[in-house]
Amino acid sequence: IRPKDDPGIGLHLFPHPYVTGDALGVWIQRMLAMRLKWTTTLNDDLASLLKFAQAGIQPVCRPFLRANEDWGDRGIVAERMLATGVGPYVQAYNEPELAVEWPDSQVDKMAYIYRWVFAAENIMHHSGYPGIQLLDPEWLEDLLNYIKSTGKEYLFEKIWFSCHNYTSNHPPAYPYDALNPGKTIYNDWFAMLSPLKFAQVFRTTIGQDVPIICTEGGWTIGDAADSRYPAIDADLHRDYTV
Repeated sequence: IRPKDDPGIGLHLFPHPYVTGDALGVWIQRMLAMRLKWTTTLNDDLASLLKFAQAGIQPVCRPFLRANEDWGDRGIVAERMLATGVGPYVQAYNEPELAVEWPDSQVDKMAYIYRWVFAAENIMHHSGYPGIQLLDPEWLEDLLNYIKSTGKEYLFEKIWFSCHNYTSNHPPAYPYDALNPGKTIYNDWFAMLSPLKFAQVFRTTIGQDVPIICTEGGWTIGDAADSRYPAIDADLHRDYTV
């Protein structure tokens, strides 16, 4: 399911959940002016999701949940989205490799895997599309192999991947530029092109491609992590993004 006249670009909306009312309307109008057709929302509030859909914008639903929290029945939002004509893309958990996603507990890969599989089955029970969001290709490979080892390959029928293609102060074509002879995205994927790396993991691990939606990413003004490249200022941010 894709929005009408889809240009394939969108915006992660708001760094905090449950923005409603006038603020939501203002951002919808801004997105329409920029011809953006996708948005990631940090909540499962159906009314907000429907406002995007009514404006012709496809929302990607990401319930705000830490990696050490149980999913429950949050997948029911997919059923409600589908019933009103909204593509039921639901992302389960976010960047579980990071300690910040595990308040008061340690990063635990297997605990995340168990929770994600439970969430995916719940989302599919409600006719939704369960999204995987990971930063580390090895975590993705481990998750996919666990699904295969437990006989749950039916999950592969509806999954999609939520890619965070942050790129420091690297240019859009990184690492395919003059400063990186011999490098490819498959051995240096902190780049705008990182979806290609994750697509490779899906192909080699489960033998198929899955939809990839970049739900976060891009450049941050002031970032100068790689001294070989200029720091990101407003002009460079504009040029790289557009």
